Amino acid sequence: MKKAGFLFVVSILFLSVFVFEVEASGEISKKQIVADHIEGIVKGSDYEPAKSSAYAENFKISQENGNVTIQGDLWYKNSKYPLNLNGNLYPKISEGAYSKKLVLGELSGSKEFNILQFRVEKESRQTALTNQNNNLIGKNVLSLIVEHKETGEKIYIQNEISDQNFQDFFDGALKLISEKDLSENQLKEKIIQLYNMNNKSDYSQNISQESTQQLSGVASSSGDLSVSEKSSTQSSTIYVNQKELIRLLDDLKDYSSNPDRSVKLSDYDVPESLFKGTGWKSYHYTNGEPRGAYTAGSVDSGSYTLTQISYLNVISRFNSTTEFVLQVGQNDGMTLEYDHYSGILSVFYYGLGLKIEDLELAHGGLEGNDIYISQEINADLDGNSNYVKAFFGLIPYADKVYNLWESLTGQDPLPLGQSREYENTVERQKLAYDGKVYRTISANFDDFTMNSDGHFGNLIGKFYYDDYNLSVSWSYKYTAYTR
Repeated sequence: MKKAGFLFVVSILFLSVFVFEVEASGEISKKQIVADHIEGIVKGSDYEPAKSSAYAENFKISQENGNVTIQGDLWYKNSKYPLNLNGNLYPKISEGAYSKKLVLGELSGSKEFNILQFRVEKESRQTALTNQNNNLIGKNVLSLIVEHKETGEKIYIQNEISDQNFQDFFDGALKLISEKDLSENQLKEKIIQLYNMNNKSDYSQNISQESTQQLSGVASSSGDLSVSEKSSTQSSTIYVNQKELIRLLDDLKDYSSNPDRSVKLSDYDVPESLFKGTGWKSYHYTNGEPRGAYTAGSVDSGSYTLTQISYLNVISRFNSTTEFVLQVGQNDGMTLEYDHYSGILSVFYYGLGLKIEDLELAHGGLEGNDIYISQEINADLDGNSNYVKAFFGLIPYADKVYNLWESLTGQDPLPLGQSREYENTVERQKLAYDGKVYRTISANFDDFTMNSDGHFGNLIGKFYYDDYNLSVSWSYKYTAYTR
C-alpha cells in the first residue's frame, strides 16, 4: 500500500521532531521519533557526575509492534560512535509504581557500549532523571542509558516525547507480549531484570543471585526457646524493629487507604540501609512472638534502589506435650523502589518478593526413652509433585545426636498432608529396627518454590517421651533467589 505523501511534525526540546508515517487508510503502520541533537549527561562508573561530555546526533527511533530500532551517532569525548540498536519492548502493567506508565526495552547491537536501559516513562518521576534534566519531571520522557565498555562512564540521553509517542510505545509493547504469550509472572520478572541497570554493566556493583539462610535452636515443652546457631551467605545482618517493619509492609499493601502504594521512609523506625545500598540483608527474629525473618536483595542504580524482600513467619512450638511443629511461611513478598532524592519507598510489584527455594526443616535430637512415633508434612508451595522428601534419623538407641542434619540416615517419599506412623514404644522400635530408634525427622522441599504470600511448609512430629520436660532441637534453612 502506498503511503500518503505528507508528514505530521511536532517540534520539541533540543531541535527534536517527531515524525509519524501514516498509511492512506489512516492506520499508523510505523512510528518514528527523529531528534537532530540531544545533549547527554555523563556519569562515572559509580553514577557520580563525570567531566566528560556527550551528545546524540541525527537520532531516529522507530517502533513497530513492540520491536524498536535506534539509529544515529553518539558523540563521546570528541569521538563519534555510530549506533544501530534493536530489541523488544515490555510494558509495566501491574498495580504499583509506574503502572501503565512505563515501557522498558531489551536492546543490543553496540560494540563500544553496554546498553544499560532503554526507558519510556509517562509523567516522569524524578527517580530516573539526572539533576540536569529535572525540568522534565511530570513530562513524558524517553531515556537511553549506555556504558562505555573501556571507561565505565555512563551516558544519559533523555528527551521529552508526546502523549501519542508514549501510547504508541505502550501499545506496541502490549502487542509484543501478547504474541510472545508471556505469563504475568514472566513479564514481571522481565521488567525487574530490565529495571536493574547493573545487570548489563561491567563496572557497577551487582549482587549474587542467591543467599542461603540457616537458623537452629532448642525448644522445650515448658515453653523455653533458645537459638544456638545462625548462618547466612552473601548477607549482611541489619537489625530492623520487627513491629515497624511489619507496619511498613502492611501500609504498603493497604491499597484502600494507600492507592499509590508509597510511603515516606522517614515516617518509620526503619534504617535507610535496608532499602539503600547494593547487597543482601537479613535478620531472624527469635526473641518473643511472632517469630520471623526477613531476607532482602538490593541493587543501587544511580538515584534509586530496587529491593526484593520477603518477610517469613516462623513457628517452632509444642502444640501439645506430645507434638512439635516447625513451620516457615511467607507473610509478605514485595519488590520495592527507594527514591534517593525524595526518600519515598514505593511498591514496584506487590506479592513478588524473592524466590525461596531449597527449604529444609528438621527437628529432634531426642535422647533416652524419647522417640518419634509419627511424622507429617504439609505445604502450600509451587511445584509439580504431591510428594515431599521425608528424611529421618534412625540411629542406635545409645547414640547421641550432635547435629540434626548429620543424624539423618534415610528418606522415603511422603504424600503432602499425610503422616507416617512408627512403632509407638521404645522397646517395639528397638525390636523392629535392630536396636535403633527414631530420634530426628526432616522435610526437604527442594522440588518446590515459595513464591507467594501465604505459601508455607511445615513438619509435625509426635513423640513417645519419658521425661516431663522434653527438649527438641530444631533447624531450618533455605536459599533466597533474586528474580
